[in-house]
Amino acid sequence: MVKISASNYKWDLAVAVPISNPYFRHKNRFSAQIDSIAASRITLTSARTESVSMDLNYAHEFLAVDDLLTIKSATTGTVNSTYTSSITTSNLAVGVDDDLTATFAKGDTVVGYGSGIPGGWYLNGGDIQSTGVTFTSDTGAFDDFCLKLYIPAASFPAKTLYIRQDLSTTHYIADLHYRLGFKYKYLYSSNAYVQAPPFGVGLYTQSDSMQNTVKDGSDFVDVSSWTNASYTMYLPTAMATAFNLRFILIDSVSCQDNCYIYLDEVYLEHIYNTASQKTIYGNVASSSGNDTTVGYYEIDSYPEEGSVKWEKITSFSEVDLIDGGRERYDSMGWGERNVKYELSARFVNVPTSVWNKLESFLRIQQNGNKLNLHPYINELPSVLTGYLYITGVDYTYWDLNYVSFDFKFREA
Repeated sequence: MVKISASNYKWDLAVAVPISNPYFRHKNRFSAQIDSIAASRITLTSARTESVSMDLNYAHEFLAVDDLLTIKSATTGTVNSTYTSSITTSNLAVGVDDDLTATFAKGDTVVGYGSGIPGGWYLNGGDIQSTGVTFTSDTGAFDDFCLKLYIPAASFPAKTLYIRQDLSTTHYIADLHYRLGFKYKYLYSSNAYVQAPPFGVGLYTQSDSMQNTVKDGSDFVDVSSWTNASYTMYLPTAMATAFNLRFILIDSVSCQDNCYIYLDEVYLEHIYNTASQKTIYGNVASSSGNDTTVGYYEIDSYPEEGSVKWEKITSFSEVDLIDGGRERYDSMGWGERNVKYELSARFVNVPTSVWNKLESFLRIQQNGNKLNLHPYINELPSVLTGYLYITGVDYTYWDLNYVSFDFKFREA
């Protein structure tokens, strides 16, 4: 169904830094091997997920109860599935619904989608059992999914924990300003007016970092409704071999109150700079401001009233099965939004300077970049990540300094 709206806000375009699972909707794809097997229980080894390249040490880093495990025998090729019934917090042992000892053995392959932590993310160090921190899904800012963290005061450790995602260094430019944005809620579990864990965000390379505090945990004020937050950050590292973002549970041994933190709609993009800072092309900017040279532009015109339309484009995730077949995968639990949006509008007789800047974004796309669009329409996500299309360019207005065109943005 196509919806139609008048536009009351100027839209923002920015070069996107890709983030995996920014709306916390899909599970964590993993692979492992059986290390030992007993009736209704298996212990895994060599466990890895899409979120982190290193082997994991604890089952709860990626699995939760009722996750589906698909197992393939290394000797017979037999494939079967079972569900997890219990998850340990001290090793890689997993309780399962079925006795698999007659069919499978040490060395057999186990794959699946775990819902212990959402796909693309991981807790730095993985030592969740010593913290009491738990991850669950809850109703999000836009749809039914977000990340919910429960943080118990009594067992909060004397160290800093990071909910982390590693980013591609190909999207890192030294001294370029980035905007890290998200929506959050922060709820105290009591009204005792005592300290709760501070909460912040940061960007990191192998040698530099920049952090901002979102809540310091000492003002005793809930953030009970979804709240937008964004921070401008830059890093001086000349050659980044590592680049990551972190939601930080800050070291605080004096925490006395439990709290809940909700996160949703995370994005990272290029943003405003000044004349002394770098452009997306690596050179020093000749002037300050929001412009395509820094990968950010507030479109300095409005779409034609009544021309703004959007529609849902539904697609289903399909996975290859071990036996060579294919099936639609329902990853509900963390949930995967298989509905994407396509937004279209007509711009009529706008200055050619607007068109020239949008054309610059088309060139940026051709270099392999995705874009973020902030449409400021309540019925749409706050950020759409995808590709821009411009068609129907018309210079027939009597003043050739003005142009009309069709604008389309499609989520990728």
